[in-house]
Amino acid sequence: MFYRLTHVDGVPLPATVRFDGRAYVVMEGGLLTEPPAPDQEMEGYAVFRLGGPPDPDGLPSLVLQSSEPYRWLASGQLEIARAGGAPCLRLRGRVAGSMLTLEAEPAPELLGGAQFSLVEAGEEQIPPWWQGTFDFGPPARRWVPAPPTDPEVLRAVAAEDVEQERLRMASAERRLLRAWRAGT
Repeated sequence: MFYRLTHVDGVPLPATVRFDGRAYVVMEGGLLTEPPAPDQEMEGYAVFRLGGPPDPDGLPSLVLQSSEPYRWLASGQLEIARAGGAPCLRLRGRVAGSMLTLEAEPAPELLGGAQFSLVEAGEEQIPPWWQGTFDFGPPARRWVPAPPTDPEVLRAVAAEDVEQERLRMASAERRLLRAWRAGT
């Protein structure tokens, strides 16, 4: 499910967050929660992003991104953090209707107790800034033991590489769409 950021510490966007001893302007942001895989009942995957003023391409500049497992602690209460206390941004949240409130742990280097208000937005169109969320890794390439010299082999290898990349990108897009719309 996608939740769009609306407020930071009760202030509507744009707002300021502090971490690592600096202040950053946040123009937009959100939380994308991917439901757990069928073989994992407890943990899903969450991506929390804060974006600042637009970059030269018109996309929000990245202020912060955290990709961590999440788990439901109780009805309407979730935790976003690595298990076992590993260092990371740790967020706790409460869901009430279509609203989600997240609070960062009070570590000054990691948003120092900031509170984030978000609204369920899975029905919204996926903006360009989020479209590559699950596009991990380099393009798919098949290893060929020796450089082929036969033009037919070269064409076949290139065609296979193109098809594998198309399948990889389609898989990442399906995963994003399933997560974005989960619960709607």
